[in-house]
Amino acid sequence: MGLGTWDLHLGGCQSLKDKRSVLKSLKDRVRRQFNVSIAETDHHDLWQRAEVACAVVATDRANADRTLAAVDGFIEQHGDVRTIREALSEAIRLQVKDPRVGFVTITAVEASADLSHATVRVSVLGAEEDKVEAIAGLQHARGFLRTYLARTLSIRTTPELHFVLDRGLEHSRRIDAILTDLDIEEDPS
Repeated sequence: MGLGTWDLHLGGCQSLKDKRSVLKSLKDRVRRQFNVSIAETDHHDLWQRAEVACAVVATDRANADRTLAAVDGFIEQHGDVRTIREALSEAIRLQVKDPRVGFVTITAVEASADLSHATVRVSVLGAEEDKVEAIAGLQHARGFLRTYLARTLSIRTTPELHFVLDRGLEHSRRIDAILTDLDIEEDPS
């Protein structure tokens, strides 16, 4: 089983009714295309923000991860929805010129309920020194990135950004390597 959540900005919505219409269309299309469960899970009373969660049941973890990645791509391409993660990824890729910020991938953005703070989890390709340097470069650029978010998403409150290194992928690879190295004999009884 896999679970994914997205914090969405619905810039074109001018009322809760508009928001419900956009979300209903998005949820229906995701359900039809990917055969998953999806629902609004937070920010029900805000008309330009929503959190949606998607659950998928699959035969193995890799299949669930592939489905959630496809849903993620679909949500980010939906015309009426723009995520903080998508806007930050674009800014880092196209606008940040700091050489310390090399191969950075945003894995998750967790925003507070009032949108005053956002923890941005990033994965960095390279050695440990490269990872430390990339985080330092992102911390240095966070004022610029916050301004970029304010211009791009036109949200009332732009979150203070906090960048942290996401070591989830490293841990998963290490656990997989350990499990692969284990020589477990099955009990014949």
